[in-house]
Amino acid sequence: MPPFKKGFFLFLFGLLGVLFSAPAQSLPTSFETCTAAVLNRSALVAADGQFRIFNIPTGSIQRVRMTCPVEGQTLIGQSGYVQLAPDRIISLSSYTDFVFGLANQVPSIVRLEVGDRMLAQAGATQQLTATGTYPDNSTRDLTGAEAGTSYISSNLTVASVSPEGLVTAGTRSGTAIISAVNEGVLGSIAMTVQLTADSDGDGMPDDYEMLFGLNPNDPADAALDPDGDGLTNLQEFQTGTLPNVADTDGDGIKDGAEGAAHTNPLNPDTDGDGILDGKEGPISTIPTDADTDNDGLPDGLEGRLGLSPISIDTDGNGIADGDEDFDGDQLSNADEVLKFTDPANPHSDEDDLADGAEVLNGADPLDPDTDFDGLEDHIEVAIGLSP
Repeated sequence: MPPFKKGFFLFLFGLLGVLFSAPAQSLPTSFETCTAAVLNRSALVAADGQFRIFNIPTGSIQRVRMTCPVEGQTLIGQSGYVQLAPDRIISLSSYTDFVFGLANQVPSIVRLEVGDRMLAQAGATQQLTATGTYPDNSTRDLTGAEAGTSYISSNLTVASVSPEGLVTAGTRSGTAIISAVNEGVLGSIAMTVQLTADSDGDGMPDDYEMLFGLNPNDPADAALDPDGDGLTNLQEFQTGTLPNVADTDGDGIKDGAEGAAHTNPLNPDTDGDGILDGKEGPISTIPTDADTDNDGLPDGLEGRLGLSPISIDTDGNGIADGDEDFDGDQLSNADEVLKFTDPANPHSDEDDLADGAEVLNGADPLDPDTDFDGLEDHIEVAIGLSP
């Protein structure tokens, strides 16, 4: 599949109609000097306001931010929150106003709170409250989807969560971790569902005990560890791990050991560096730090490139691994990570124009036809046109 088919098509036709409701500022007459960004992904904008951003998490709610140099000043604008989906044409003006002269901060922390973490019957609900704390120490209610927050449950059989943060008990007892994400910042809370009585008073509901082969009339089994993972049955119930599987997330580390290592027993790659938590220890990387040697390259990528994830300068040539140019495309390895290009491929978008040359010529190294005119970037550069 061509790379551009994997991207997000964001069209801003009709945008000028909503711009005039924004605070009074000089508005761009052309968007060709503008840059659009979603999370930490960015793309150049064509003169007519079209742009394409790749590698955005699917189904997420995000803002689109734009910066434009205009008459010696930098004009900053942002959209409202937009539900993004892959391979779908989106007109921001159809969803919300795009306002110049405004740029809200991104939260530093998202905290979830609830009146009661226990749900005692199937279908019972509790409303979460999500609060964002910002770099200036101000706070804001981020509970609803209109505030840009997305929710997910670790176990839908135990509990589900609505787009507005309403938690609903499922069909069996247990613990579900409810997570909220707002502009890439994560907060979570544990919700416990107890649908049946606890006949032996050991802290585990009867249906849970029977599901996992425990005795609902024997309180002593709460302290047992039948799967030998270092967590008792009661602790497994409380954390949402499986009492009959030593390594719930299959990352090579037993559930109890994950707690000691501060990794997540429900996530096989806690730091998201492309290496399973259980594989990090043997190679001396840190499972809670995506870039163990702080060279600007995720540990998993360093392994793919044949570099050492625990040495900032693998070949000892005095140049940090992140500053080297592995594929010779005139972009450093660290720059490629920031731009989401492939540091092992000089032509990330397969258009025969090196990634560094694309950036130098004002083109997008992830899009073979940056300006959507039907001519690939390398052809435009070869015949003296702007891509």
